[in-house]
Amino acid sequence: MRTDNSEVIEINQIETRRFGVICARLIDTLENIPDLNEVNRFASEKKIAMISARVNVSNLAIVHKLEADGYRLMDTLVYFQRETNDLPQLFSPDNLVIRHSNINDKEAVACIAQVAFQGYLGRYHADTRLADQHADEAYTEWAEECVLSASAESPVLVSVRGGKIVGFAAIRRNNADELEIVLNAVHPSERRCGIYSSLVVKSLHLANENRCKRLLISTQINNYSVQRIWSRLGFVHFKSIYTFHKWF
Repeated sequence: MRTDNSEVIEINQIETRRFGVICARLIDTLENIPDLNEVNRFASEKKIAMISARVNVSNLAIVHKLEADGYRLMDTLVYFQRETNDLPQLFSPDNLVIRHSNINDKEAVACIAQVAFQGYLGRYHADTRLADQHADEAYTEWAEECVLSASAESPVLVSVRGGKIVGFAAIRRNNADELEIVLNAVHPSERRCGIYSSLVVKSLHLANENRCKRLLISTQINNYSVQRIWSRLGFVHFKSIYTFHKWF
């Protein structure tokens, strides 16, 4: 077994820079588990402070091995998907316009992420050894990077009303058949107006225009409000993923 950055474990440069300690992640642990003794030796050699791992919730054998080795559960992600046939009609509430982002939208999108995800109980906030401020910044930086790197394969949709961006959806093409909304938010002052639903419907139509068969989206297991919206739009829950952290 190799414990280098390409086979089993890799240093997470973004998390390392953000949190000020060396962070890494286990690769391909959804269904497989590496030799954890080798991983621990590698972590000691590289002075890694924290390792994260994601595991399919149905694979209890891997879950129990990680727990026995000191990994702690930080969050549970639920994944929904919808086929791109028989699509709901596009709509734009209250003169809302949805368009593709450009580089000038970077600050506006980052600001929405900053207020929308403040204190959001993802894996960073759940880990008491990580500062809440840095956890908040993670979503802001992620949203900003999505706009900066937006392309035909990774577009960002923004909702605009009165000349002001009030919501966004960052999308990634996983393969020829599949698009995924990887990050999305609506400004808290603009919620309950149909903006979020319109972004999801527009994303479905975008997937269809790109000849994709389905659109994926995920969230924390206890984020019930968006799951209700997805269900009303025809999405179905198809998998769940645990995220674990281990500190050295």
